[in-house]
Amino acid sequence: VRGRWKRSRSAGNGVGAGLIRSPIVRDRVDSVFGDRRIQQAFTYISDHESEIEADQLRLTQIPAPPFGEAAHARQFSAELTNLQLEAATDSIGNVIASYDGFGRNPLIIGAHLDTIFPSSTRLQLERRGQSLFLPGISDNGAGIVALLWALRAAKAADLSFRRPVIAVGNVGEE
Repeated sequence: VRGRWKRSRSAGNGVGAGLIRSPIVRDRVDSVFGDRRIQQAFTYISDHESEIEADQLRLTQIPAPPFGEAAHARQFSAELTNLQLEAATDSIGNVIASYDGFGRNPLIIGAHLDTIFPSSTRLQLERRGQSLFLPGISDNGAGIVALLWALRAAKAADLSFRRPVIAVGNVGEE
């Protein structure tokens, strides 16, 4: 890649476009991150780090081996329902909910519900400093929790979107 990367200004909390080549894209990203509601959503996430970690541990400790993720899907569905989203499970076990209605050209945010670990895997947490070790915590405990907390932050900041946003917890990824 040729050309010079230019660091852009950032929003009040240091979130910004960073090193983006195109001034058009850089300005648009900075504009989005500079929006008061977006800043409120980032603050919401920062203010709830301990709850996010607790959710990640709690949800990861639900066994979800390949083709055996039904319990994890039920809990994910319950979490979406607690957010006042109408969650539905399709015929193969995918959990689907819209943020503010379905429609044309949706943005789909997905995370897989299963892990590569068989049901016999011991789900024992180990902490080393601030690092957490638990089978499945990054496959895909992190994605499911990130999806849930992105929706929580959006609701807390009263965000609305130009396109329908659809949350999907999908099965059979492994």
